[in-house]
Amino acid sequence: QIVCQMPTCKNPDAANMLDRMLYVLASYSLLTCSIQQNERHYGLSAVGKFFVRDEEDGASWGPVLALLQHKVLINSLFGLKDAILEGGVPFDRMHGVNLFEYLEMDPEFSIVFNKAMINHTTLVMKNILEHYKGFEDLETLVDVGGGLGINLNMITSKYPTIKGTNFDLPHVVQHAPSYKGVVHVGGDMFESVPEGDVIFMKSILHDWSDSLCVMLLKNCYKAVPAENGKAIVVEPLLPVKPDHAHASVISVSQSDLTMLAQLMEAKSVPNTSSRP
Repeated sequence: QIVCQMPTCKNPDAANMLDRMLYVLASYSLLTCSIQQNERHYGLSAVGKFFVRDEEDGASWGPVLALLQHKVLINSLFGLKDAILEGGVPFDRMHGVNLFEYLEMDPEFSIVFNKAMINHTTLVMKNILEHYKGFEDLETLVDVGGGLGINLNMITSKYPTIKGTNFDLPHVVQHAPSYKGVVHVGGDMFESVPEGDVIFMKSILHDWSDSLCVMLLKNCYKAVPAENGKAIVVEPLLPVKPDHAHASVISVSQSDLTMLAQLMEAKSVPNTSSRP
């Protein structure tokens, strides 16, 4: 049935090849499988539905997986051994530039990257806004490294009295759409950060070394009021000891390995508490 809906498919073996792929996905519980009249029939499992676009906001984990499996990132993993022995960043060694420079050079990959970030942000922020109440009563909020402004759009949509500043590199914010209550500002966060009552950073600190994080946090400190100023930081945490019993720990550890291969000294934040 699936092959019949692929009008450009001319391969007579397509159904068999596709079945073998679906079989693997069912083995990992991404699909269900039943036998009907000696044929395998596949359907979406509860896990598989995470990769289908949400009816409400259109977001899914599909674009995130597409980014993680993209050849630009996958190829970097082959450089881990040499990077461990000789130093350097696998991505930089493979492509000759760092990840952020590469995004400017490869428009096709940049689209894949931005689409993944938009979907990831939508899914994560939806959960944050449902449970976190720290945005209430804020007047001004600066999203440092806010990309195309998805974070602030979701925040100001729920809290319309907040005046938001979306801050990122000039070549990033020039493509950001217009949002009510949000101003886009281009600049370098390691030089200075726009002023506001509260600084917001999601998935930013894990991209950089400890020394650069200190530099960035000092700039954030200068940008908020001396009294009642604060920073809201959203980052994944790793327990000190690996824990195979928790899927979230496994997921973050895989993300940490991805950071190791793609960005200099990038890492997930170690959690020194006893809780995973």
